[in-house]
Amino acid sequence: MFADAYEKASCFTYPVIISTRHFDGTIQCGCGAFVLVNEEGWILTAEHIISSFFAFRQDLEKINQYKIQVKNIGNVPKVSGASGIRQL
Repeated sequence: MFADAYEKASCFTYPVIISTRHFDGTIQCGCGAFVLVNEEGWILTAEHIISSFFAFRQDLEKINQYKIQVKNIGNVPKVSGASGIRQL
C-alpha cells in the first residue's frame, strides 16, 4: 500500500533544501518538500519552508539602513577613522 502511494506521489512531490546565511555569519539549513500543483509551475508547501525568505526580505531594509548609517558616521570628519566602527 505504501509503495503504491509513493509511486503516485513521486510524480508531483519534490524535495526542497534551503540554506540561510545570517547577518552574524552563521548558516542554518533545512529540508522539506513541495507539491507541484499545475503545469504553470505553481507549488504548494508548508509556510516554515519559505519563512526564511520572507524574513530576509523584511530584514534587508533594516540591514541597508544600518550600512548607510555606518557609512555616514565614517564620513563625519571628527569620527572618521575612529576605532570600533565596523564597515560591512
